[in-house]
Amino acid sequence: MDIQIVDARGDDVYDNWQIQKMCWLQNFPGMGLGITREDILDWFDETINSNRNKLKERSEGVNKNSNQHLWVARYGKRIVGFAAAKRGEENRLEAMFILPEYQKKGIGSRFMGQVLDWIGPGKKIYVDVVSNNQNARKFYKRYGFIETNQQVDSGVVFSSGASFANIEMVKY
Repeated sequence: MDIQIVDARGDDVYDNWQIQKMCWLQNFPGMGLGITREDILDWFDETINSNRNKLKERSEGVNKNSNQHLWVARYGKRIVGFAAAKRGEENRLEAMFILPEYQKKGIGSRFMGQVLDWIGPGKKIYVDVVSNNQNARKFYKRYGFIETNQQVDSGVVFSSGASFANIEMVKY
């Protein structure tokens, strides 16, 4: 499987939203958080519809800020995952999503390598992980991230009232 990790282009932003939605649909309904498929579909529809201008701005600004970066994983012409990071006073892996059918194929490891290289050696890096997502927590621990025991509000509340909490992890 020839998957390329490349710098994202502006028009990739819309595909990235779809990938995030597919990952949430795969993971959240089974985590015991009370989040349903309908919650997720409604949230993405509402978020995309109410933020079209913001999405357009994001797509026009992709990789134009030297302190923020977005990568995508391409399999042929299809985007199968993405990772986003920022560096500065606080370095942060902001997102990493890989379509469920492409997980466990080394894409996450390749993204992590890109992020760590881009931020630079020996720098502290934070990531917020859904507290109930044991697979993601195990993945980050393999790269030296530890849990800070700091709960982080995701800021997401679904139409049913369900929400999820994140836990902060850090790599020193």
